[in-house]
Amino acid sequence: MRRVAVHYIFRKQLYWMHYVKLEQEHLKNIAPLQEEMAHTEFYPGWVIVVPDGVAFSVVAWKTWMADHPGKTTGDWLACVGITDTVSIGDRVELYHLDPLTQTAAKLRTDDCCCYSHV
Repeated sequence: MRRVAVHYIFRKQLYWMHYVKLEQEHLKNIAPLQEEMAHTEFYPGWVIVVPDGVAFSVVAWKTWMADHPGKTTGDWLACVGITDTVSIGDRVELYHLDPLTQTAAKLRTDDCCCYSHV
Protein backbone atom coordinates (compact mmCIF):
# COMPACT_ATOMS: atom_id res chain seq x y z
CA MET A 1 0.00 0.00 0.00
CA ARG A 2 1.23 3.48 -0.88
CA ARG A 3 -0.15 6.86 0.15
CA VAL A 4 0.90 10.06 -1.61
CA ALA A 5 -0.20 13.38 -0.12
CA VAL A 6 0.07 16.63 -2.03
CA HIS A 7 -1.24 20.19 -2.06
CA TYR A 8 -3.32 19.57 -5.19
CA ILE A 9 -4.48 16.30 -6.77
CA PHE A 10 -6.27 16.24 -10.09
CA ARG A 11 -8.47 13.32 -11.12
CA LYS A 12 -11.61 14.49 -12.93
CA GLN A 13 -11.65 17.44 -10.51
CA LEU A 14 -9.27 19.37 -8.28
CA TYR A 15 -8.71 18.12 -4.72
CA TRP A 16 -6.88 20.36 -2.24
CA MET A 17 -4.83 18.79 0.59
CA HIS A 18 -5.81 15.19 -0.12
CA TYR A 19 -3.91 11.95 -0.48
CA VAL A 20 -4.01 9.19 -3.08
CA LYS A 21 -4.05 5.62 -1.84
CA LEU A 22 -2.65 2.97 -4.18
CA GLU A 23 -2.45 -0.79 -3.78
CA GLN A 24 -0.15 -2.50 -6.27
CA GLU A 25 -0.38 0.61 -8.51
CA HIS A 26 -4.21 0.45 -8.54
CA LEU A 27 -6.19 3.49 -7.35
CA LYS A 28 -8.02 2.69 -4.12
CA ASN A 29 -9.22 6.14 -3.09
CA ILE A 30 -8.57 9.85 -2.80
CA ALA A 31 -9.31 11.21 0.66
CA PRO A 32 -8.82 14.43 2.63
CA LEU A 33 -5.54 14.79 4.49
CA GLN A 34 -6.80 15.64 7.97
CA GLU A 35 -3.84 14.55 10.07
CA GLU A 36 -0.34 13.17 9.73
CA MET A 37 -0.30 9.51 8.75
CA ALA A 38 2.61 7.13 9.03
CA HIS A 39 4.17 5.91 5.78
CA THR A 40 2.71 8.74 3.68
CA GLU A 41 4.84 10.42 1.02
CA PHE A 42 4.32 14.18 0.72
CA TYR A 43 5.10 16.28 -2.35
CA PRO A 44 4.62 20.02 -2.87
CA GLY A 45 2.64 21.16 -5.88
CA TRP A 46 0.40 18.95 -7.98
CA VAL A 47 -0.05 15.22 -8.54
CA ILE A 48 -1.94 14.20 -11.66
CA VAL A 49 -3.59 10.74 -11.64
CA VAL A 50 -3.53 9.30 -15.17
CA PRO A 51 -4.40 5.87 -16.60
CA ASP A 52 -1.48 3.45 -16.77
CA GLY A 53 0.29 3.68 -20.11
CA VAL A 54 -1.01 7.15 -21.02
CA ALA A 55 1.83 9.53 -21.80
CA PHE A 56 1.75 12.77 -19.85
CA SER A 57 3.40 15.61 -21.75
CA VAL A 58 5.05 18.28 -19.64
CA VAL A 59 5.92 20.08 -22.89
CA ALA A 60 2.24 20.25 -23.88
CA TRP A 61 1.35 21.54 -20.40
CA LYS A 62 4.05 24.23 -20.45
CA THR A 63 3.12 25.29 -24.00
CA TRP A 64 -0.57 25.57 -23.15
CA MET A 65 0.20 27.55 -20.00
CA ALA A 66 2.39 29.96 -21.98
CA ASP A 67 -0.32 30.40 -24.63
CA HIS A 68 -3.10 30.98 -22.06
CA PRO A 69 -1.97 33.62 -19.55
CA GLY A 70 -4.13 33.76 -16.45
CA LYS A 71 -5.19 30.12 -16.77
CA THR A 72 -4.24 27.45 -14.24
CA THR A 73 -3.01 23.88 -14.41
CA GLY A 74 -6.53 22.83 -13.40
CA ASP A 75 -7.92 24.66 -16.44
CA TRP A 76 -5.49 22.79 -18.71
CA LEU A 77 -6.30 19.40 -17.18
CA ALA A 78 -10.04 20.01 -17.55
CA CYS A 79 -9.48 21.07 -21.17
CA VAL A 80 -7.47 18.00 -22.23
CA GLY A 81 -9.46 15.49 -20.15
CA ILE A 82 -6.42 13.30 -19.45
CA THR A 83 -7.85 12.11 -16.11
CA ASP A 84 -11.50 11.67 -17.15
CA THR A 85 -11.27 7.92 -17.67
CA VAL A 86 -9.61 7.07 -14.34
CA SER A 87 -11.85 5.07 -11.98
CA ILE A 88 -11.32 3.50 -8.57
CA GLY A 89 -9.57 0.16 -9.06
CA ASP A 90 -7.82 1.17 -12.28
CA ARG A 91 -4.07 0.79 -12.67
CA VAL A 92 -2.70 4.35 -12.65
CA GLU A 93 0.44 6.41 -12.78
CA LEU A 94 1.06 9.54 -10.73
CA TYR A 95 2.81 12.56 -12.22
CA HIS A 96 4.20 15.32 -10.04
CA LEU A 97 4.17 18.93 -11.29
CA ASP A 98 6.04 21.61 -9.43
CA PRO A 99 6.04 24.64 -9.19
CA LEU A 100 2.42 25.50 -8.56
CA THR A 101 0.58 27.62 -11.07
CA GLN A 102 -2.10 28.75 -8.65
CA THR A 103 -1.55 32.48 -8.20
CA ALA A 104 -2.53 32.53 -4.52
CA ALA A 105 -0.34 29.59 -3.54
CA LYS A 106 3.02 30.40 -1.97
CA LEU A 107 4.06 27.14 -0.42
CA ARG A 108 7.84 27.44 -0.35
CA THR A 109 10.56 30.04 -0.58
CA ASP A 110 12.91 28.73 -3.25
CA ASP A 111 12.46 29.11 -6.99
CA CYS A 112 13.54 25.66 -8.09
CA CYS A 113 11.18 23.45 -10.04
CA CYS A 114 10.92 19.85 -11.09
CA TYR A 115 8.64 17.60 -13.09
CA SER A 116 8.65 13.90 -12.49
CA HIS A 117 6.88 10.58 -12.53
CA VAL A 118 6.42 9.49 -8.89
